[in-house]
Amino acid sequence: HHRGRFIETGALDLTGADLSGGPEIIPSLALNRIDRAYLESLINQESEEQQNNLSASLDIKVPVVLGRHAAGYFKFGGKHYNKYRDRLSTGYRVFNWDTPELFNNPNSTFPWLVTESGRASMLPFITDPDRRYFILDGQYELANMPSISLIDQMWDNYSDMYQTLYVSRFDDYEATERLTAGYAMAEFTIGTRLMILSGVRYEHEDSEYKAMVGSFQNKADDIDETQMEQQFRDSLSTRNMGMWFPMVQVRYRVTDWFDIRAARTVTTSRPAFADISPRFMIGYDDGLVNRSNTQIKPIRAVNYDLFLTFNHNRFGLFTIGGYYKEVEDLIYTRNARIVDPDEIGLPQNTRRFNITEPVNNENLTTVHGLEVEWQSNLTWLPSPFNGLVLNANYSRVFSEAHYHSFEFRRTSQGIVAVDTFRIAPIVHQADHIANVSVGYDYRGFSSRVSMQYQGATLRSVGSRSETDHYTDDYLRFDASIRQRFFGGNFSVFANLHNITNREDRSSQFTHDRPLRIEYYGAAFDIGMEFRF
Repeated sequence: HHRGRFIETGALDLTGADLSGGPEIIPSLALNRIDRAYLESLINQESEEQQNNLSASLDIKVPVVLGRHAAGYFKFGGKHYNKYRDRLSTGYRVFNWDTPELFNNPNSTFPWLVTESGRASMLPFITDPDRRYFILDGQYELANMPSISLIDQMWDNYSDMYQTLYVSRFDDYEATERLTAGYAMAEFTIGTRLMILSGVRYEHEDSEYKAMVGSFQNKADDIDETQMEQQFRDSLSTRNMGMWFPMVQVRYRVTDWFDIRAARTVTTSRPAFADISPRFMIGYDDGLVNRSNTQIKPIRAVNYDLFLTFNHNRFGLFTIGGYYKEVEDLIYTRNARIVDPDEIGLPQNTRRFNITEPVNNENLTTVHGLEVEWQSNLTWLPSPFNGLVLNANYSRVFSEAHYHSFEFRRTSQGIVAVDTFRIAPIVHQADHIANVSVGYDYRGFSSRVSMQYQGATLRSVGSRSETDHYTDDYLRFDASIRQRFFGGNFSVFANLHNITNREDRSSQFTHDRPLRIEYYGAAFDIGMEFRF
């Protein structure tokens, strides 16, 4: 895709400004002197990705009868999964001050203008000065926007002046992931009330990855071909590890309408590809170290569940229960100040640099909570209310994890940074989750209105709590309607998404410090469906 970056010098008047407010004060400080705005750079970036998947599985099930009061089955099998993928990125960029012939060519077909400072003006890129763009649900107005089509045209007309943007190569990778698993399980029903399901699964991973590593003294965007050849190289890594997953589940029918279910299971969550790809960069210009962790372990969770289920023809299905999890090797992205480079395998000259890397939490993380769910078709109500359909669930989650941190302490040697740990919620886990759906069914007609709510979520862990990033709480409403004809073989439907145009928000430390606000808008789609 093509991008153009424009800069207005002295864009804000900060004289006497109160900077304690939020982003809403920025428009009042803007001078909007577009005659001083100039083209800083033009960038073209492209990427090509390829992925091949191959899998094979085998499952064998054998019925078993044990006397007159016990019966079930024994099942075993396995699966092999092979995934190959690679990515090749290319980038090109031109700075207007590096290439004055870009805009000083009298034979150019583009109507270039030059600012007082001798740079390419933004004015020729504004093809519709009266057009206005409103963003963030109409809270802010953007005017004098450069034309996207003209930015695209720059590459077509001046691509020979663009220089290679070598930093794009840090996104390249090549990976072969192989996962082999085998399992054995048995389920038995004893009498009419007790069911026992138990089994074990073993998974083994054998994978290879290739990516770029290196260090640079200047800005990443300024890396040239000589630096790429001398300071960077491809890095290869392999992963070879296995894990066992035992489980047991028990269901006891107290009555025809009430049963108790208990389970102990072991589950896993594998690291994202970006976490294990062998990428490693040291930026001496900005004091940043960014590296992956090729040997990071998968998350392993031991789960204990206890649920009570009530099933009644009139009131529907009602479930309530609790759970407790012990999570080992929780994966999170650590953003920290480097105190002892030797301890984490870095050069001594990176001391006091900031490092960003995925790590396993060496402390045990615990999660416990409560879940409630009710599903019901209210057919017992008098007409026309007997077409009502209700589905509601709620989860309350409590979690506690210990994260690496550091703090400054005054000692006899002065103020020093000391590694420590602090307690915070588990990453990517909301403390409140609720879903409610209310609908109406009548013959071939069906409609639903749904609500989704998710509480605030810790997204990334900073070196201190003040630098933690959160995804704010989210409340969304959707609706759907469908009419079936000809016995259900033909239907017409309509869906309305995000009715209230709820935004996605992320913040730092507290909710009144937004980092990003994104509006995707409400969406509406209609369609027809045929079944043969």
